Amino acid sequence: MYEIMILISLIIVFFISANLKIPYVLASVITASFIVILNLKYNILNNQTGNLSIFSQIAIPLIFFSLGLGYNLKTFFNIIKKTFVPSLIDTLNLFVPFIILYLLTNEFFTSLVLGLILYPSSTAIVVKILEFQKKLVSKTTDIVIGILLFEDILLIIILTILDLQTKNQNDLIILKIILTIFMILIIYLLSNLLNKYSLFFEKYLQEEIGVLFIFGYFFIFFSVCEIFHLPEVLIMFLAGLSIPQQLSSTIKPKIEIIKNFSIAIFIMDFIFQSKITTDLNIIILLLSLLFIFLKILTTYIGLLYSKTKIQIKEIFYLIPRGEFSVYFSSKFNGFEIIGLSLVVLSNLIFTLILLITPSKEKQKFIYK
Repeated sequence: MYEIMILISLIIVFFISANLKIPYVLASVITASFIVILNLKYNILNNQTGNLSIFSQIAIPLIFFSLGLGYNLKTFFNIIKKTFVPSLIDTLNLFVPFIILYLLTNEFFTSLVLGLILYPSSTAIVVKILEFQKKLVSKTTDIVIGILLFEDILLIIILTILDLQTKNQNDLIILKIILTIFMILIIYLLSNLLNKYSLFFEKYLQEEIGVLFIFGYFFIFFSVCEIFHLPEVLIMFLAGLSIPQQLSSTIKPKIEIIKNFSIAIFIMDFIFQSKITTDLNIIILLLSLLFIFLKILTTYIGLLYSKTKIQIKEIFYLIPRGEFSVYFSSKFNGFEIIGLSLVVLSNLIFTLILLITPSKEKQKFIYK
């Protein structure tokens, strides 16, 4: 029954996204939240994990693999360099909750995880909204994309450090570091090989059999990370970067199909497994609202610093939390309800803002 509900939900997500012109991640949050509320009365989910878990497992690695496609390190860091100050201002969404909780609890790790849940915006939602509104080419969009890329790089660094750590087993930490360096070396060698024979790969990747190479390449690195508990976000990102730019334009559309499917299942599975209304309390809701407001404030200050024209709707672009907040909430036990509250509230607020703010031609500038 659980698998059937997820698959039915995917069809509902399709119709919501198509008719309301909202990203599928946003539609997934709305759909899953509604079904969980129904479940409280009719028990239609039965709290079963289901057989679609593989898609939940590969969702985040696919995001970082896809992130690396189409970039080289020089291009990547040039984009971040142009929006460095707004991106630093955005990190207040990580450090403010971390400092507040650390002062209250003196628990470093707990405070860090809370900051990681609250900090990252949903790249999948934000980029799709910009695409729907035909605003992919503008100065504001460049700043927003730069902030998102900076968030991704910071998450890669922090997750790599966390994944390498093994409590009370320094020998395993050293082994993980050695294996990680070895994997990076293999990725570098494969990158040279792909560049050398790019014409061969370009020819066959466009055919139907190309998908076999693409997912074989992805799952080799994913499986090694799973078996040896290596920092998967770093390795998957570098694996994506290793593919030459002339090949990435062919590979990315094939990856996007499975990536979108996996993220939708990942988010719905997380919400289905959470008790959406029974565990929420007023303190968690108020904290979520407070940090949503902090995101609005830092976005406004960042855009103001960049001296760009700011429309009302643009200061809300980075509100939505999604795949990354869900990932951190599910990765570390005890944080599920906080992540659930933040994801649901931020997306409901963002949906309301999209519906009530004026259309593009009627919007007023709040800074010129």
